[in-house]
Parts: sequence; C-alpha cells; structure tokens
Amino acid sequence: MAILVLASAGFLALAVELSPAGLLNQMAPGLNTNIAMAGSLTALYSLGNAVLALPLTALAVRFSRRFALTGTLLVFVAGNAVVFFASDLMPALVGRFVSGGAHGLLMSLAPAVAIGVAGLKHERRALSIVIGANTVGIALGAPLASLVGTTLGWRATFAGAALMALLCAALLAIKIPPMRAE
Repeated sequence: MAILVLASAGFLALAVELSPAGLLNQMAPGLNTNIAMAGSLTALYSLGNAVLALPLTALAVRFSRRFALTGTLLVFVAGNAVVFFASDLMPALVGRFVSGGAHGLLMSLAPAVAIGVAGLKHERRALSIVIGANTVGIALGAPLASLVGTTLGWRATFAGAALMALLCAALLAIKIPPMRAE
C-alpha cells in the first residue's frame, strides 16, 4: 500500500507540474494577467524544483522519512491551495514555486523510502512502480489535469491536487514506518 501511495504522490506532482500549459487561456483572466505572463506558472514550478530540491533534501535527512514525506506533501497541499485561492498572478507564482520545491523533495525521498518499505528482496519492483508512476504522470496525468481544469474550471485542478495530496499525506503518515535516513 505504501508503495502505491508513493507512486500516486509522484504521479500527482508530475500531473500538476505541466497542467497550466493546457489551462493558460482560463488561468490568465482569473489571475488578472495575460497569457504570456501566466506561462510563468510552469516556469516557477520548475524553478522551485531546481533551486529547492537539494537544500530541502539536505534538511529532510535530519528527520524520519515518514515525517519528511508527510511534511513535503503538506507543503505541496499548501502550494496548490495558494494557487487555488489566488486572484492575482504573484500569489499563484509563489504557490507554484513552493509546490515545485515540494515536488523536488518528494522525488529525492520517494525512491529511498520505497526501497526501505519494500526491502531488498522487492526493491526493484518498488522502484519500478514509484518511478514508472512519474512517467505516467507526465504522459497521462498532465493532460488529465488539464481536462479537469477545462471541464470544471482551472481552480478545480489545483483544488483536486491539494485534496489528493492531503489524502496521500495521511496515508503515508499511517503506512510509512518512522525510518531514519541512513
């Protein structure tokens, strides 16, 4: 179960990463900006990922993996909630940057946790599931997130992401043993 939740969290993070690309026409007026500036929403997510992944990983290894992963997903929830509630571009950009940083930390922690949970005998299968979900998140999740946003309004994409990440955080808090980084 823990491996599937880790995989689901990775799928979700990658689905949300690229979703603004398909929603720019809706997001721009909702954030009181133009389409070109709204395009920065994807760039800031990637920037948060690139800039924050290493320092956050260095910080996270001081805590149990359960605490670090749960906290990471709660930060992801907060970032998506900020985007959901944003009425202007700047708060949405901050939310995307924060979510991107949480995504980067999730990607650095998830494989090690998958191995720790599955054990050496099943590590290959666990890694295949967790990393494979990332690929599916890009290929299917991002278009699905854009479809949800196009159908229900762009804010639904970020509300849904926040709610699903909250569920993943709760399940990981229950299913991941409090392993320390080694």
